[in-house]
Amino acid sequence: MRLLSLPTTLQSRVRRCAAWISMLPLLPVAVAQGQTTTMAVLPALSPPSFIEPLRERFFPPIATSGNERLTLTPFLSLGERYDDNIFLTSSNTVSDAITIPAAGIRLRYVPTRETSLSFDYRVDGEIFAKHADQDAVSHQGELRFASPINPYLSLNVHDTFISTTEPLQKFASIDEATGLRDISQQSRSRTLRNTAGGSVEGRLAERVTFDLLFKHFLENVSIPQELDETRYSIGAALGYLTDIARGSKADVSYMVTFFTFGQNNTAALNLRSTGFQTHTVTAGFRHNFSPTLSGNAALGYTRTQSGDPAEDNLGGIVASLNVTKQLRDGQVSFGYNGNFTSGGGLGGVVRENTLLGTFFWKATPKVTTIFASTDF
Repeated sequence: MRLLSLPTTLQSRVRRCAAWISMLPLLPVAVAQGQTTTMAVLPALSPPSFIEPLRERFFPPIATSGNERLTLTPFLSLGERYDDNIFLTSSNTVSDAITIPAAGIRLRYVPTRETSLSFDYRVDGEIFAKHADQDAVSHQGELRFASPINPYLSLNVHDTFISTTEPLQKFASIDEATGLRDISQQSRSRTLRNTAGGSVEGRLAERVTFDLLFKHFLENVSIPQELDETRYSIGAALGYLTDIARGSKADVSYMVTFFTFGQNNTAALNLRSTGFQTHTVTAGFRHNFSPTLSGNAALGYTRTQSGDPAEDNLGGIVASLNVTKQLRDGQVSFGYNGNFTSGGGLGGVVRENTLLGTFFWKATPKVTTIFASTDF
């Protein structure tokens, strides 16, 4: 079992004595009144989606009364942290006190019940008292937009950007698997990661939908022992709504993903930088058992295509299963994912079999507890 290195968890950095002194003056400087609407969560590309408690650590909540069309909230914070192992070493640990100033904005625009736009951006610094060479600036941003184009077409896009040297900030959501980049994920090296995606959904009939899908992922690291990675996916899905009120849906999809790698050191050994493709066909079903309990499952087959004969024409069964229970102040979820993907920092094709369990509980407005565990 591997415990994810997540912020504010029981497991994560127990030795890190994170005593925070913070100021978060929330200043809603622009609020436009309009028709009564609900501030709905933007649709996810692969529902049911996870609550993202990691984002709640870095961005203050936005309080809305339900009738604002536009809300713009700037924020400032100042934190102080004592870390007794700033380099995450098993021996000869080094301690320091770190001052963390931060600023950002949160934008919400909901002109209609069906259209939503959100934008979050945060920049923060780390100022070390005794190790000035470790001072760094981090950036985080996220954009989401969902809207109908006409009564038969709808658009959903999202983009998430992270650039940081802090290991505990290198994860955008709680369900991200770790372990494929052991060196960069556990060191104070800069990681730049951008994840984008979009879908255009067409309604062919009252219960029949057709989706065009696109995803893009970029990860660059500043260490020679690992590869940079870029991948993008294009595909389509044909769905049938088995229960319109609950949003339950069965679908059949095809997705092709292109993986490419870039070396940070041409002399590095054991790095498989040859690009490859995966072609995947799946049949899936998503069902909302109740307003607070949902699940989705998929089963299919994938095959690889590569210039490396050892990784060409590999094939196998792929599957995924996820059950999510929303609590009054949190969430519990369990899942499994079996697929062919890249080896992360080492490149090449790997078979991924991951069990994931997460528990998120917001004990108070200022205290959040997260437990997460994966098994590869």
